[in-house]
Amino acid sequence: GNGKVYEATPSSSIRFQNNKIVGTSDNPVIFDGKELQYENIPLSEGWNWISFNLATQHLAHVADALENGNWVSGDVIKHDERGFDQYSQSSGWVGTLPALDNLSLFKLQTAQPQTLSVSGTPLDLASTPLAVAGGRWNYISFLPLVNMTVTEALAGYQASDQDVIKSQTGFSMYSSRNGWIGNLTYLEPGKGYMLYRKDASQVPFPSPVLSGSLATPRLASSSSGAGMRLNPDQIPVTSNYKFSDNMTLIANVDPGFKLLDGDEILAYHGTELRAKALAIADPETKGNAFFFNIAGANPGSLHFEVLRDGKSVAQTDAVIGFVANERYGTLTEPVTLHFEKSGVSTKLFPNPFQRTVSIQAILEDGTH
Repeated sequence: GNGKVYEATPSSSIRFQNNKIVGTSDNPVIFDGKELQYENIPLSEGWNWISFNLATQHLAHVADALENGNWVSGDVIKHDERGFDQYSQSSGWVGTLPALDNLSLFKLQTAQPQTLSVSGTPLDLASTPLAVAGGRWNYISFLPLVNMTVTEALAGYQASDQDVIKSQTGFSMYSSRNGWIGNLTYLEPGKGYMLYRKDASQVPFPSPVLSGSLATPRLASSSSGAGMRLNPDQIPVTSNYKFSDNMTLIANVDPGFKLLDGDEILAYHGTELRAKALAIADPETKGNAFFFNIAGANPGSLHFEVLRDGKSVAQTDAVIGFVANERYGTLTEPVTLHFEKSGVSTKLFPNPFQRTVSIQAILEDGTH
């Protein structure tokens, strides 16, 4: 065979009875074979942004769509604008979310890592456009069955400057001069995304129709596994999956601080690591731009540290407050981070002084 699974639907209902023969040579039961495919969605512990790219009547009921999962009390699936369902061991999925669909991002919280298997038939992508509203975030699915670059996947979308597409771990911003720039470079089946349209107009979001070189499957989600990172510039951290919401930040570094190749910048909320970023080299940002996807729930201040060879060598004060879905910085006007070297402190004594003062400096290696 061709390795595909087909769903056989009989022309009349069949009930099992021991030793019974159904149909005759003159009046056979005819099976209508529909091509059935399986979408295997890898789920991390915590929150996952997912979407469904196969047509199935099971999406009409949350419990049916999620029947192949291993759920425990407290697991949640939600759409930020439509409501949520929560799972309980006694009652199953209960809540205000009316149904799931093929067009939206849904946020799913699971207490254990697993793979959610969903079956259905392929969609006609050409006749399944998404609508993108202007001046706001849109919760969008990814319908193709193979991974595609952001440029390929969004080729039919009428983007404008400062539009943003983000996942749980990365994002890219659109430039009319240089296209999509950022650390979200691929869109993947089974994942959901948020698209901010800066322009006020509403436009369609045509799903890309695979043809030519794009028709060759590349690392389809069923074979990529949860551990494969297709976006090499992204550096996911545990916090990306701990929260359902995130915000984006494009930042550069005050030229007074000398960055070295390989330096990472870490974003902290108090003592909790919320994001990591490497510099992105492109003609728009001149190689000194850092794209942070910072997850969180409650407001609070963020500070940043430079990690060099596994050691923190500089840090900022608490300079930015977390706000869900905020978009800090642009390609042309990034937020500038001002760093102070770590491990260097000075002490003046006596304090206050009158005529003379001694300065004691404690250097990075601990010497005085």
